[in-house]
Amino acid sequence: MEERSLSLVERSFPEAFSVTGIKDIYGYLGTPIGILLVAYSQNGIIAVRTIESSETFESWFLERFGSEVLWVSELPNILHVALLRHFRGEEEEGLTFDLRSNNELEQKILLKTLNVPRGEQVDTSWLLDGLSKNYSEKDIEKVLETNPVLYFIPTHRIRREIEGDEEQQRLNQTLMAFEENKF
Repeated sequence: MEERSLSLVERSFPEAFSVTGIKDIYGYLGTPIGILLVAYSQNGIIAVRTIESSETFESWFLERFGSEVLWVSELPNILHVALLRHFRGEEEEGLTFDLRSNNELEQKILLKTLNVPRGEQVDTSWLLDGLSKNYSEKDIEKVLETNPVLYFIPTHRIRREIEGDEEQQRLNQTLMAFEENKF
């Protein structure tokens, strides 16, 4: 049997998952651009959002992922520190993403955005490089628009038109300004 090392999340609070029976947990994370709600599982970060209330987040999560999420009063310290370091652009080994709700193509696209240097942007055509010719820039844009892990999977670094979604455009501009230290 192959031995597997525990993820950062698993090391942070293994008892929470076994005691509650709920597989997904969330808490608040204060950042320089506001408070984020971060959902995580034993496999990693599932979702990150800025949502007005816990109830709104829980409803969105249930609709998006088909399961309930349990609120915790504070993120485990090791996870909290790792997320803040990652947010600031410092490397943090062990921070993983739980993209089980995404298909294989979506996972490839989302994880590929992690290779775009902080503060820089690339065109959607860059993401097509290395993928099957069966996919178009429209396919890529759809995946970017449904990124469950905003902020930490940096889809804001992909230059594209976001038709009719001014809020998303402002968020992308804010994140790019933050990364370029213009915030």
